Amino acid sequence: MKARLIIAALGVALAATLQAHRLSARWEISGNTLTVLARAEDAPAAGAEVELRDAAGTVLASGVLDAAGRFEWPLAPAAGDLTVVVNAGPGHRRTLVIPAAQLQATAAAANEVAPAATNPAATAPVSRHGASDGVEPLAVRVVLGLTFLLAATAAWLGFQNRRRLAALEQHLASHEKRG
Repeated sequence: MKARLIIAALGVALAATLQAHRLSARWEISGNTLTVLARAEDAPAAGAEVELRDAAGTVLASGVLDAAGRFEWPLAPAAGDLTVVVNAGPGHRRTLVIPAAQLQATAAAANEVAPAATNPAATAPVSRHGASDGVEPLAVRVVLGLTFLLAATAAWLGFQNRRRLAALEQHLASHEKRG
């Protein structure tokens, strides 16, 4: 009975721990500036490390989020997708991919020359954005759940086997004393 209570308590603690430190991140491109914003537990993820990588995985820029959970980079034309990695410590990492099509559309719109009188939208900054809400994909959550269930089952079976072995040893000891 104690083992079941311990397993249940560990399960509740594990579930609370997995949900306690949600990291969400988003990116925005306005003009030729990429802005990364991140939050952990509904507060800015100040001090989190940020990297900007090209399609080959080469680090193009790196830095740390400011007190508002923000970091900005001036963007240069890129040949492929860009990847933004926000790392706020063990288990708190978000990877955001900025598709090349988004980068090219932003660059093309920013480079367009149109008089403000004929095109009022020309004076408004072009903006693209994307985000990661900090929720693990369903497959990851399913694997974590199954792993917990398997570990709990293994602990329960181990407890049951230990009890049966102790009963068997006691039974054999009582037979040896009689015989």
